[in-house]
Amino acid sequence: MEMTKVAAAVHAAFDGHKMNYEALGNSVPHLHWWLTPRRQSDPRPRGPIWEDLDFLRAMWTGVPTVPDAVRHERRAALLDGLRTRDVVIEATFL
Repeated sequence: MEMTKVAAAVHAAFDGHKMNYEALGNSVPHLHWWLTPRRQSDPRPRGPIWEDLDFLRAMWTGVPTVPDAVRHERRAALLDGLRTRDVVIEATFL
């Protein structure tokens, strides 16, 4: 139930068209989730995000693909969305 609340907050904060869910746990000793909001403007709407070269470049280099102001706005929207859905936030990172 908690993951559906988090997914709803991510979807709203990132203006998603649809949401991809992936549950992983084979390489670490705990279950973890990837929640990926997909947009109407998605360059590969039917393919996985790791086939998008811009996504890969950002992951490899650590260089954001959106301006800092937009990232901070989305981060604030996500935190607000989590709080309104009664999701417990143990820590926040800048």
